[in-house]
Amino acid sequence: MERRLISEFLTDKHTFVFFGLLLVSFTLIQLSLENIEFVILADEGFYLKYGTYIGDHGIRGFNKLFELYTQDPDNRYPNPLRIGFILLSVFWLKAFGYSFLSLAHLSLFSFLVFLCVSFYFSSKYFDKDTGLFYVMLLAFSPLALAMARRALSESTIQLFVALSFWLFWSLIQARSSLKYVGFILIFSLAILMKETVVLLSLFFVIFLLLRKLLFKKEVWLMDFLSVSVFPVLIVGFVYLCVAGLANTLQTIEIILYSPKTNPHAIDFGQGPWFRYIVDFMLLSPWVTLCSIGFIFYYLLSDSHQELQTFLLVFALVSFILFNFFTKNVRYVMMLDIPMRLFAVLLLKEIVFKRVTRHPTVVLALFILGLALLDYMSFYTLFLEQGIYDPISHALLKSQRFIPY
Repeated sequence: MERRLISEFLTDKHTFVFFGLLLVSFTLIQLSLENIEFVILADEGFYLKYGTYIGDHGIRGFNKLFELYTQDPDNRYPNPLRIGFILLSVFWLKAFGYSFLSLAHLSLFSFLVFLCVSFYFSSKYFDKDTGLFYVMLLAFSPLALAMARRALSESTIQLFVALSFWLFWSLIQARSSLKYVGFILIFSLAILMKETVVLLSLFFVIFLLLRKLLFKKEVWLMDFLSVSVFPVLIVGFVYLCVAGLANTLQTIEIILYSPKTNPHAIDFGQGPWFRYIVDFMLLSPWVTLCSIGFIFYYLLSDSHQELQTFLLVFALVSFILFNFFTKNVRYVMMLDIPMRLFAVLLLKEIVFKRVTRHPTVVLALFILGLALLDYMSFYTLFLEQGIYDPISHALLKSQRFIPY
């Protein structure tokens, strides 16, 4: 059954259009890499140093990374608990060469796979038109395009978060031992890519409770264990084996308190609860407005579907939890996953109610217009003005809301 669905999926006309979109995304990002300048003294430089050092010294080299990190009073650079991404970058660098450009290509590769994952699952659980329109908005997201050309971890983290998100949804639709194992491993890897992804355990737990109480669906004890206990045990075991208990606890303590000790976080990573909304408005105003509009429309409507609720809970819980940490819009790039689907769903609702002739064509034109506006935003902010880190200060300055 599954093989037949995959075969039909690969031969569908929507899939051919998607692969064309994938080629366009690859070409645009690859061309933008010709004149890119990497930042040696920022996160890019440290990720390359981490990958090079572990590539030379093996797993034992992590002890030195933790020693350097815990001894830095300002905690200015990425913490070495991101063992999954560091090891992945080691394999990638060994295969393609030790350079910033190689790490940037890892980001590009992760972004393209992320688009494939998003297209497959959204087409499967919504419809093929919705899946294609959704991925069109994802493919031209200014934030996603910007991160897909940098020697950073965000695009890879986004891929594993998306895999965790969709695999969990697939799991609770039709449970099997293989699906449980697959989800637990992928979610554990996502946490090893970036430690704060563990916060999504709370999202999964909240949704399981809503599924039981609101939708009256069956929820198993194994569901709760798979999103909380088992991934934490696996990640904890990896931390203990690689870093040791003392280094792990000390690093976690630094992460929790770094917003108050890191000079850069103090100067540029503070702000009100709505700061992320402002950032997304500066990056992609029309998609952001559409997604916010859908949230209010859905909350005020009489009917609530389980998948839309799943997306809404993901968006709200992620938005709230990540507000407690240093605020940088690239740290919540995962919000693109529900936001861009919300935008498609709102426009689809409006167009199919108002347009009687060729509504799909009209919707496609709207989506194409949003995608072009997003690409123009990406081009202006990240190519013309050369923004490296899309902190609020840089975005506000680029849009001339502040003079310096």
